[in-house]
Amino acid sequence: FLSPRVALLSHPGTVSFSCSINISIHGRLIFFFFQAEDGIRDAQESRGLGDVYKRQINAEYGERCGTMMQTQMMRRLGQYASFSTRAQPLSIPVIDVTALRETASASPEQMAQVATELHSACCTVGFFAVIGHGISPELQVRALDISRQFFSLPDTEKRKIHINPQNPFRGYQGVGVNVTQGRPDQHEGLDMIQELPASSSGLREGLLDDTMLRTTRNQWPTESLPQMESTFEELRREMGALGVHIMRGLAMGIGLDAEYFAPAYRDWFWIMRAIHYPLFEGELSGDELGCGVHTDYGNLTIILQDDAHEDLLRVQSPFSQEWVTARLPEGALCCNIGDMLQCWSGGVYKSTPHMVMPPSTASATGKHPDGTGRISVPFFFDPNYEALVSPLNPGEDGAGEPVVFRNHIMGKLNNNFEY
Repeated sequence: FLSPRVALLSHPGTVSFSCSINISIHGRLIFFFFQAEDGIRDAQESRGLGDVYKRQINAEYGERCGTMMQTQMMRRLGQYASFSTRAQPLSIPVIDVTALRETASASPEQMAQVATELHSACCTVGFFAVIGHGISPELQVRALDISRQFFSLPDTEKRKIHINPQNPFRGYQGVGVNVTQGRPDQHEGLDMIQELPASSSGLREGLLDDTMLRTTRNQWPTESLPQMESTFEELRREMGALGVHIMRGLAMGIGLDAEYFAPAYRDWFWIMRAIHYPLFEGELSGDELGCGVHTDYGNLTIILQDDAHEDLLRVQSPFSQEWVTARLPEGALCCNIGDMLQCWSGGVYKSTPHMVMPPSTASATGKHPDGTGRISVPFFFDPNYEALVSPLNPGEDGAGEPVVFRNHIMGKLNNNFEY
């Protein structure tokens, strides 16, 4: 059936814009038609307009339908706004998630506000900076320092734990070994993946073989840096807890119960990397990339990075296609959504393309000695290894098909490593 025609608030301007939005909910197709004049200038304004109609549609069709409509509307208006003159350049929003962590003392209104901010960020630029995350500055500094110590070791030491045919997913990768879109990335890294029981219930129909993932273990520089493993284990626990809180907020932002996704991440899977981007010597031609343009294939990425360089992480809004420099306040963690969450949210959120420029003397902040590269520690928070991830709205653009996470991650790992 068709809903009554709904018109957007009018703004001064000469260029008209209209769009239709189709939403399928509980088997019913609901059609909305919007029109406006030029003046949808930024994501904040488009969300404000969405709020007006969300209340109206909530009353008529229910809260979930109102939230879905608002999200689709923001996506369309975000695309339109990219052709208009923006009042403010698109930027990475800063979100305080304290209310999601301290639920005993937070009010429902405070939690809802954080959920709204998370939802807005994921509907526009796709990246956000998190403060109030609860990870101590001491732990952050310790993890970054020990990562820098590891990458300062002689190559002979680092290569003792190199990824190899017997352990193809976990360990050290030298500069240029990681390849994105056919081009060697200008970074070196140490890859860590959750260790699984060596034995499983065996291959079942439709599941990919994961023998190599199960029968290998993470590699650590135990002789040179015996404290590195315990430091990263502590950081892993803290980032995992933060991932749980953010997922609760995202569920609320979509208009679902805070625990909607929880059964599928009670035993969450994780991947973690320590990355060193060496200082680029000479003049940049524009072809050099610390890490090429890509989307993350997991669920939610949480990144700890040092302050030796700035303006190196570039983010492309999946809605407006605008490239944004991700500049974070001190102590903040950078977060973004990946391919798995795009599927899980039914295409409500889009996995965000991004790249990393190589550090140079021009990008140095002066907070570290000359010649210092950049250290980054991304943490990938994922569903339970055997979880069946089903899109909220199958058939929606970008929703994908239901997938067992084990198959998703094994398919990516098998295509991402040289062995």
